[in-house]
Amino acid sequence: KMRREHCEVMILDVQACKCFLMDKNNAGELNIDSRCVVGAGMGAIVAVNWAYYDWSAQQLPAFRQGLDVKALVLLSPENSFKGMTTRRALSSPLIKLNENLSIFVVVGREDRDAYSDSKKLYNSLERVRETPKDPQERREKQTVFLMELDTSLSGVDLLKARGLNVMPAIGQFIDLRLSSKQSD
Repeated sequence: KMRREHCEVMILDVQACKCFLMDKNNAGELNIDSRCVVGAGMGAIVAVNWAYYDWSAQQLPAFRQGLDVKALVLLSPENSFKGMTTRRALSSPLIKLNENLSIFVVVGREDRDAYSDSKKLYNSLERVRETPKDPQERREKQTVFLMELDTSLSGVDLLKARGLNVMPAIGQFIDLRLSSKQSD
């Protein structure tokens, strides 16, 4: 029974989570500079839009705000839900061309709608971001990834399924795109 306006304010829920995490960061319990946001299904729309919100925050001379999301994991991302879309965020250079924001799309090939939406999203980013040919350079610089699975499962169900190895793949992505970049 959710309406579009309810969905759109979910970004504020994510922002509230960021404030909670910022308190933990300030207490030395975690490093907020290594933020990866995961969204499944329609939650992927929220994740992409919040990343756009984060990267478009006005920069102030006194302190940094925004620019915290360094990675997105999108599980069976939908293109739209109740009128809420990723169109504005994905067409913005802040997301589309942002080499400091890595994106990992995970989708089941047998879920036709999710697969179509996921491929469109991946292709639109992959087309404009440089993917080095050299394997070593690709490992260091590639910022858009796609994991296609032989399943009809979608969203969070991809995480639960035995044998699909989605959780280890997400762990490798986070290690590659965030953990190994800490020293940078």
